[in-house]
Amino acid sequence: MDIYGAALKLDDDDDRYSNAYKWDVIEANKRYEYFRRRHPGFSHIRRVAILWAAIAVLLVVIIRFLSLQFELDNHRNRIVNMNKQLTEITGDNDEEYRRLTGSVDLIRIRDIAMNELGMVYATPDQIVSFNTFEYDYVKQTADIEQ
Repeated sequence: MDIYGAALKLDDDDDRYSNAYKWDVIEANKRYEYFRRRHPGFSHIRRVAILWAAIAVLLVVIIRFLSLQFELDNHRNRIVNMNKQLTEITGDNDEEYRRLTGSVDLIRIRDIAMNELGMVYATPDQIVSFNTFEYDYVKQTADIEQ
């Protein structure tokens, strides 16, 4: 049995196949040859259609890739702009903090509080310690029991 393209040629001395099967194969080969002769451009049309389909899929993939690349560039530009804004805001904030802390004279405030207002430092028996892990400050809302 030899195979030539899509046509199948059976040897007469091949006993593996029954005669009915040989005739079926011969009829199929005849129908194929008849169709191929009657429609000579059919396989060409199929190839062209497959080529156009592949080109269409390729164009869709390229367009999607380019749109994703464009979105990525936009996100990168936004991140760069936000980093610039953050740097500017942080610089302004640090400058304002230095201006405010530089304008406060803690030694003068302590002198006024102690000399003019009569405030004094707390003695060790006036200091009450609390163990709390939730907050870094304590707000007194009632008297402390001793």
